[in-house]
Amino acid sequence: MAKKKYHCYSCDKESTKWKDFKDCISKNHEVLEILNDETKDSRSESKKLYDLANTLIEKLVIDDSNQTRVYAVVIINDRPQCLDLASSKAIHWLSYELRKLDLEQIRGDDFFKNILHAIISDAQMGNAFKEKIYHRICQKSDEIYYDLGTNDGCLVRISKNNVKIIPFDKNCPLFTRPPSLQPQVIPQFNDKKALEKITDLLLILDKDRILFQVHLISFFLENIPIPIAVADGESGSIKTTFTTCIKRVVDPNGPSRNYNYVSFPAKSDDLDAICSNRYMMCFDNVSNIDQSMSDKLCICITGGSSASRQFYTNNEENIINYRNKIVLNGIIPKLDYPDLQTRLINYQRKDLDSVPRITEKEFEETFRQILPDVLGLIFKTLQKAIKIYPKIAKRIKPVTRMADFEIWGEAISQSLGNTKNIFHKEYIKKLEEDFLGAKDQHIVAQIIDEMMQKTDEIQETVNTLHHTIKAIAVEKEIPIENRFVHFPKLPNQLSKELKVISPILSKLGYKVTMNQYTSRDGKYPRNSMIVSISKRKIQKNLEIFEPKITKILKFHGKDDKDDKNKTKKLERTKEYFKCLTCDAGPFHVSEKSPSGNILNFHKNAKHEIKFLTQKELKESESKKNLFKF
Repeated sequence: MAKKKYHCYSCDKESTKWKDFKDCISKNHEVLEILNDETKDSRSESKKLYDLANTLIEKLVIDDSNQTRVYAVVIINDRPQCLDLASSKAIHWLSYELRKLDLEQIRGDDFFKNILHAIISDAQMGNAFKEKIYHRICQKSDEIYYDLGTNDGCLVRISKNNVKIIPFDKNCPLFTRPPSLQPQVIPQFNDKKALEKITDLLLILDKDRILFQVHLISFFLENIPIPIAVADGESGSIKTTFTTCIKRVVDPNGPSRNYNYVSFPAKSDDLDAICSNRYMMCFDNVSNIDQSMSDKLCICITGGSSASRQFYTNNEENIINYRNKIVLNGIIPKLDYPDLQTRLINYQRKDLDSVPRITEKEFEETFRQILPDVLGLIFKTLQKAIKIYPKIAKRIKPVTRMADFEIWGEAISQSLGNTKNIFHKEYIKKLEEDFLGAKDQHIVAQIIDEMMQKTDEIQETVNTLHHTIKAIAVEKEIPIENRFVHFPKLPNQLSKELKVISPILSKLGYKVTMNQYTSRDGKYPRNSMIVSISKRKIQKNLEIFEPKITKILKFHGKDDKDDKNKTKKLERTKEYFKCLTCDAGPFHVSEKSPSGNILNFHKNAKHEIKFLTQKELKESESKKNLFKF
């Protein structure tokens, strides 16, 4: 009697022993008994490979950020990996699996693309889960995952309890690995001075040390907006070295600096492509960014979507969601649009003549030596920051549009051992310096500032104001006709420019309003646009309304018997206040000025108020506090 013969249709394996198919049965493969030669697998080569691919796929998901992409967790060399099924790597995977079947023919890419397309169709039309696919870093609630990019697929998991290197499996966050991704070094936890060493190596000014270290660590926070790190300066001021070193710490694309930067794209579509394939972008030698690309960078930082036509033969849209981290450098990069100004931090470096010079080889050796400990210290700091973040979030009241960065930055700063609020103070101070410095890049803002030094208010038609500003610019010999000089050539362009520089003028203490003149009194041409520029009222300058303490006490009836009970009650309540922002006061809560109630004035201006009892009023000393918490 002939022995029975069995065949696994998924693995294309034959045997006379049923026990040889235990693994196949556990994987739900189809194993049948061969009764005669006709029973043997009659499937086509493509069907065999399609069935095999489906057995090797442990998880099939649609990318929630770009729903045209389908990813699969597959087993390659006994390790799970996440593949984009539309990528060339997926084709190589199928080709590799086909050769393992010992089939006679070698197939071209189209053969494998058809099989992958069938699997993608199954996912899109079936019930495949939608899940976000991450680049390099994932931040979920109180955990951060960092993809080391190594062949063994290991991740670094950072939680409030520990920092641990874990193997990748289908239950972990899914990471895509584009060809540009470079494996990161394994973190070490030996050198507690590693951050100080990299700060020294990059020649960061002493006044920016805390801000830079916090900024560098915050780049590992995937789900919040982080300001752009900008390095400007003359040739030879290590701008490229500065930005590429940050890139290599956070999201390396190659073993040396030459692999870790790209030129700034000329088209927004090209910027979309870069954003969708990288966690961090490093742009080298940026010279000019126009309004549209400035807006695009703001979206990249804050997070947003980009829609484009998928194929020119139909009307389907391809929508990509992204949020990126950015570093850039340039000799004098034009980054003067106010929306972008509030989303960047500019770092000056020490003069090379003031520090000992080292060769490029020495720099590279030092950087590679400290990099593992820099990573280890960053991960340990993030662990501490995650733990104290809830308390910090309750105390900090952000005052800029980068609110999450303010809160996390303070948590990171305290985790590094810095005193409370020092980061917040340094960050706000830096923003104000950079923002007011932007005035020098706007000719109109400079001229208006000079004009307002001689008057309290300007009220003119747009045409008249444009003529006046242009005349002053010509008198100062500013080459306003030069195409590289940003100056509104026509009156209607001045209206737009005033809207752009309005935040800068506001920081300088000026309020700008524009209204259409509809009166028939002949003062201005009817229906013309009137520009009004005035100095903002600051309570600090209203000392003439500050009452004497003795006057306040007398007003409340210090000697009147009928008011004795009121006086005692007043001593137990806080009916006086000081404005710490303006360093003004003390005032009584009911005190008024020609502008109205003084307390309401300060509250509406969101100033920091300190309330005092009568006893505290007598004993207090003026103390200025620059920040509101």
